[in-house]
Amino acid sequence: MSNLAEVMPAMPTQAPATTALSNNTGVFQFNNFNDAMNAAQVLANSTLVPKDYRFTYEVKKGYGYEATTEWVNNQNAAANCLIALNMANRMGYDPLMIMQNLHIIEGRPAWSSQFIIAAINACGKFSPLRFEIMNHGMTDVEYIETYWENKKKQTRQIKTQIENVSCVAWAIEKATGERIESAKIDMVMAVKEGWYQKNGSKWQTMPDQMLRYRAAAFFGRIYAPEILMGIYSADEVRDFVDVTPEPVQQPVAQMQQQIPRYDIKPLLAQIEAITTLEQVRPLGEQIRELSENPNVNLCGDDLPTLRDALTAKRDVIKAQLESAKTDTVVEAEPVANDEPVSEPKEKATLTGEKKVASDLMKLISGMTLDNVNDVRAELYAAQAQLSEATFNQLDAVLESNLEALTQA
Repeated sequence: MSNLAEVMPAMPTQAPATTALSNNTGVFQFNNFNDAMNAAQVLANSTLVPKDYRFTYEVKKGYGYEATTEWVNNQNAAANCLIALNMANRMGYDPLMIMQNLHIIEGRPAWSSQFIIAAINACGKFSPLRFEIMNHGMTDVEYIETYWENKKKQTRQIKTQIENVSCVAWAIEKATGERIESAKIDMVMAVKEGWYQKNGSKWQTMPDQMLRYRAAAFFGRIYAPEILMGIYSADEVRDFVDVTPEPVQQPVAQMQQQIPRYDIKPLLAQIEAITTLEQVRPLGEQIRELSENPNVNLCGDDLPTLRDALTAKRDVIKAQLESAKTDTVVEAEPVANDEPVSEPKEKATLTGEKKVASDLMKLISGMTLDNVNDVRAELYAAQAQLSEATFNQLDAVLESNLEALTQA
């Protein structure tokens, strides 16, 4: 490896008093703004720094086999790197360490909680940070919940019970030998402040860890503010800042102008073409998904028209099945040539497949949730005596009746 002095220009051993940036950590040694800006450009081209500090980074879109990737340009990369270099200079840390632990959340810089603990332990003013955990048992807590109703923000008071665990971060101040400690953080505070109830909150899954992180941040802001430089921890920013605000609803007229009207004619044709009850349910699911899809514009009476057409078709198929189960064989009695022709008589006796189908239809019509398995077994036992069309019709009626029983 070549000598580093041959690659980089010689640097003065001491920066002038007027120099704004003077980082003496690792290879990032510079004494003026241009050198610092060149270093920022180098870092912004690296793939080792977090995406907020990179000129380009990859973003995944979609899920599963439809997932794609897209490269995003970050115009603020060099500026972010320059600020990180300045902070590294002021704190005496390696720039890469600062970048790895300084997160940007909703445009706000925030330290990782692990970095805060490490910085406090490394500053030399205190003994290593310790945590005092106490369990106070189950406690009733009342808190105010905010929710949305009719596009208006509402509040309500909720009472719940939670296992109250508290944590205090403490250390011995080396200059005085005094034990100093943070404010007490407990689960009651987490609930009342709204940290616990947030979607995806780590307070619900790892409360002991979150108590320690929050207590360490409180300790640092009280006794070592020069270390944190007025910057909150990343966990605090996620709890204090609503990173998932209520989406702004666009006016209906504006949405309709942006999304073309959905053509329901092909779907109406599919409804008209169905012949069995088995085909009703998939089309019903398709209509429901269309009604819930914000990218589908069903105008006016489109949705009721689709639902009414599907309901009417289902009723027609059911009526045909009901008619099939009451079919009778009609025969005319032989008449002598010299006798007047009489009216045909209805023969009440059913034979063969029709008799089996009629008996099964009676069982299916009178089935309950308690004997549905027995009725299904009877149907499948008689499958060999039925044609495929008759068996499919009976099976469809059974499933339709079962659906009606479960929804009752």
